[in-house]
Amino acid sequence: MEIGHYVAVAGVALVSILAGIFIIRMFANLLIICAFLAVIIAPVMFLYSENAAGNTVPLVASLLGTAGLAFLITLLTVPLWPISTIMNWTGKEERRRIASLENKVKKF
Repeated sequence: MEIGHYVAVAGVALVSILAGIFIIRMFANLLIICAFLAVIIAPVMFLYSENAAGNTVPLVASLLGTAGLAFLITLLTVPLWPISTIMNWTGKEERRRIASLENKVKKF
């Protein structure tokens, strides 16, 4: 075998790993976005369907149900947060800016 075969195999392995990581992260981002959109859309659709059927839903029940659904969906998506790219906000840059502003204020 020539050295070119080894390089080709290594290249295919590297591209496969990178493509796999990209696909997994894209899928995690898509799941999180869809879940959060469902939290916004589902209560509205439920209230609409109940009003169309002639039923009334008490305000407290709809608010508590919506808050409960939002909390549940947030808990269900937490395992995907380390994988996704949209949930990796750390705030390091913002903390650095705030600290520099505080130092400037202290100097005055």
